[in-house]
Amino acid sequence: MRTHSVNDVTDTPLVSVIVPVVRPDFAEQALKAIASQNWKGPIEVIAVHDGGAPLDLTFLSSGRWRNISIHPQAGAAVARNVAVATSQGEVLAVCDDDDLWHSNHLACTVPLAVQSSGMVYTDALVHHLDEKWKAPFRFRCSPEILRQTLPVIFSTMVIRRQVWDQVGPLDPQLPRHGDWDWVLRASDQGVPILRVPRSTITYRFSGRSASANRSAMGEELQVFIQKHHLSALPVSDFATMVHHPDWAQWRDPDPADPEVG
Repeated sequence: MRTHSVNDVTDTPLVSVIVPVVRPDFAEQALKAIASQNWKGPIEVIAVHDGGAPLDLTFLSSGRWRNISIHPQAGAAVARNVAVATSQGEVLAVCDDDDLWHSNHLACTVPLAVQSSGMVYTDALVHHLDEKWKAPFRFRCSPEILRQTLPVIFSTMVIRRQVWDQVGPLDPQLPRHGDWDWVLRASDQGVPILRVPRSTITYRFSGRSASANRSAMGEELQVFIQKHHLSALPVSDFATMVHHPDWAQWRDPDPADPEVG
């Protein structure tokens, strides 16, 4: 892996986009959305196929695209770690294979990530594919809420590589809670967590989503709770959070967002 110093980051840095792939039918749409960014800087995309065959990326006409396969299936945390380890960018961005970046996502986040030493995230539009509804996901982040739930959708996150190196890789023992674990570790280490209050991705939720498996989520949540010495917590997911009253105090009710229809 390349080593990077603070001075390596330019105004238009190379952005490495990390895409773990377990749902190829969704992934093609996600990759097309990444290819449609209006960000003017260079991008490389690392698609890590977790237990499956590599995608045919010939439909992508431009950009730097790389296919990696892991066998047997190892989970999203391992897939993301492998992608980061092989990436070259000064800035890292994550996109799950069933999510869709809006065309302005990198343009709205990369400049702030470059200027800061923090983790940048945005609001999102939650699309429940099974129940046919959409709702804005707008949460403020604080150390308090991070010890109760995750207010950050990982596909919105953009960081400088030095922040990733400081916090460390995702925990392979937490494939369903690795994102929460990583953001909580970042917060505990004093990394600034900076919100762009605009929806720049669509988070798609369905029965195929990892967080839809409540039994597996509950078992792993106990491991997460023990690791961070937390009190008992309920199993939750982003689709539940947009409506549940327990999270209302951290939810931004402002509807003035041009990305939400």
